[in-house]
Amino acid sequence: MRLAFLALTSLLAPVALVACEDAGGCTEIGCSDGLFVDFDQPRPGAYDVSLVIDGQATSFICEGGQVASLSGPASILSCSADGFVVAGAPARVELNAGAANLSWQAAAVLEPTYQPFAPNGAGCPPVCDAAEAALETTDVVD
Repeated sequence: MRLAFLALTSLLAPVALVACEDAGGCTEIGCSDGLFVDFDQPRPGAYDVSLVIDGQATSFICEGGQVASLSGPASILSCSADGFVVAGAPARVELNAGAANLSWQAAAVLEPTYQPFAPNGAGCPPVCDAAEAALETTDVVD
């Protein structure tokens, strides 16, 4: 399901659900490489994330299920109460995240393992890489 989401929400390639007869029955669904960072539990409300992705600093705010502010070279494909998706296939990600109201926080260093997927079927381009990482969040007690 995650791979289908990445394929359908790709910002780097257009999505077309049209069969291509000369490509042997392949569809033309686009995809992008991505890293899914999943919170250990839903975290509704606005949150801030600071990332160092392969040595490059990036930060963003997720508000109302949208990337409301982005600073730095990385692209964030989507965000929600369940987590966020980083575009590309970074080898190392250092992150700090927390609720805008300071009710929870999280920190991690990720070195994901990517799996290839072909949204149009075996032998049909494109082939993209995706990884999923679980992020443990901690409630902040006053």
